[in-house]
Amino acid sequence: MATSRSNAGWRQRSSGFLAGIAAIVLVVVLVGGMAIGYEIEKSRVKTTKTAKTTPKTTTKAPARVVGTVSLTSAKSISIKPATGAERKIAVTKTTVVVKAGSGAASDIAPNVKVVFTGGGSFTKATAVIVLPKNAHLGAMVTSADGRTMSLKNGAKTTKITTTGATVDKVTPAKITDVVKGSKVMVATVKTKAGVLVATEIILLTANSPFQ
Repeated sequence: MATSRSNAGWRQRSSGFLAGIAAIVLVVVLVGGMAIGYEIEKSRVKTTKTAKTTPKTTTKAPARVVGTVSLTSAKSISIKPATGAERKIAVTKTTVVVKAGSGAASDIAPNVKVVFTGGGSFTKATAVIVLPKNAHLGAMVTSADGRTMSLKNGAKTTKITTTGATVDKVTPAKITDVVKGSKVMVATVKTKAGVLVATEIILLTANSPFQ
């Protein structure tokens, strides 16, 4: 009888000991799970904040906006096109600003970019602006002879007549040169949030035919 009672007591103590260990393990697992969950949430919040503070632009080719500057601020300009609604465009520290001035037909040469207007004809230019080869706007010139220029657009090359065209060439300028009343051509990209951002601004001459 004494042995039976001893065995029963041992089983009770053993069960109590195992229950204690199980409780300790459960607490450790819960605490560890909470810690892992906290780290995951902290990482998610950090990623979300980074995404909000670093807006990304699309990879599409820049769109061109031409018009008269109606308002300027430290971070944006507003442009009124010849037709259509006013456009507000953000400017950044990386926005390139250049100014168009008098040029010559000889400035149209291979490995420069140009924008041109043809007065209704795509194969005859009436006005040309010569840009650096790394400009955001324009098409690359592959050949030119003073009377024509060949432009590369993707895999396609087109020959444009330039005889009699007005030629301007750009020089570096500053964002402070862009003031109310300035006529400009702006290369823009759109962020995922729908904000227009200027990558390049060309200050046009007062009588520029571009619109």
